[in-house]
Amino acid sequence: MPITHHVDAVSQLRGEPSRRPRIDRGLAGGLRAWLNDELFEIFGEDHSTKIVRSPWSLTHRGAPHSTLGIARGALVGALFTQRMLGSTIEHPMDDALCVLEADPGAAPLTHEIHQLDPDRFALLAAEVSAHDAVLAQQLRPVPSSWLPRFGVQACVALHGGQLTLRSTTDAMLGPAPHDVASVALLDVTTAAHDQHIHQELTLRALIETLRAGTQPFAVASLSSATGALALLEVREHDLVEAVHAIVKATKEALHG
Repeated sequence: MPITHHVDAVSQLRGEPSRRPRIDRGLAGGLRAWLNDELFEIFGEDHSTKIVRSPWSLTHRGAPHSTLGIARGALVGALFTQRMLGSTIEHPMDDALCVLEADPGAAPLTHEIHQLDPDRFALLAAEVSAHDAVLAQQLRPVPSSWLPRFGVQACVALHGGQLTLRSTTDAMLGPAPHDVASVALLDVTTAAHDQHIHQELTLRALIETLRAGTQPFAVASLSSATGALALLEVREHDLVEAVHAIVKATKEALHG
């Protein structure tokens, strides 16, 4: 899987249309049935355990992000959306805060940001500006004909809801497919990519395939820390790899 630097992330994501795979209408149903069969073997007679996992939690184990880390991610995510829409960003921290303040669901986070002492607030503002400088280099506005939508949430319940897979896609591009895969996913992270990024992208691709019933043609992650773009052109073997990862992680969650 290529990781590139200093490129137009949107053009890289779109790629060469002739390389996009044809849609297999039975693929999503087959993957779901396979997962359900595996989960039946794992859970056995246990009908009460409920597990919720995301691509991040399936690939990482560790403490949750700090308040500053969560705030930085939300602010940079807001700027990512504005950059994709072609908005003019003059004061990254102020512009990002305005976006969060317009979202009632972000009220607790914006309150915490405003409660930061002046030094920590200044540090956060400087970090947000640095990340936005990377976004400005790597992103260009997307045409409305690409049907961009932002903050797309997916929730896939498996084996009677005993395992739920959740993900949020920062930007989804492309119309619903007919014969050829036509949807691409792009996320932004404020961290540098690590050794788990390939698996994380395969999991995102699988969750979208199960949600929509058809596979995306590409899934990518842009690091606003380094400017690197990790890009996966989705093929069936990537989705199979993700099924194996979910089965393994579920076994570990139940049995250690």
